[in-house]
Amino acid sequence: RDRMSSEALDSLTRLFPGVHGRVLNVCKPTNKKYNAAVTIAMGKNMDAIVVEEEKVAHECVKYLKEKKYAPETFVPLNTIRVKPIREQLRQLGGTKKPVLDVISVQEKYAKA
Repeated sequence: RDRMSSEALDSLTRLFPGVHGRVLNVCKPTNKKYNAAVTIAMGKNMDAIVVEEEKVAHECVKYLKEKKYAPETFVPLNTIRVKPIREQLRQLGGTKKPVLDVISVQEKYAKA
């Protein structure tokens, strides 16, 4: 499954401009101690493929079906709506922090 999924992503990246890779590759924990927390927070979306637009996602889905690859989840950057973080979450104290405060991500992928 992993090898096929990797092959599928390689093909999509090569064939479709606007395919950026998996969420786990564009969002990294700022410190290894946050790996488990970030993995849990991202859940099943960690393996989703980040694409520029919804149109690209539709083209990718069509390609995957034609080539009989397993289904993938896509995150189109142009359709994501981000809610601002409530500042009170940052003031909980102790070791609790919003996950967005412990990941490093390039600005163009911040919505993902």
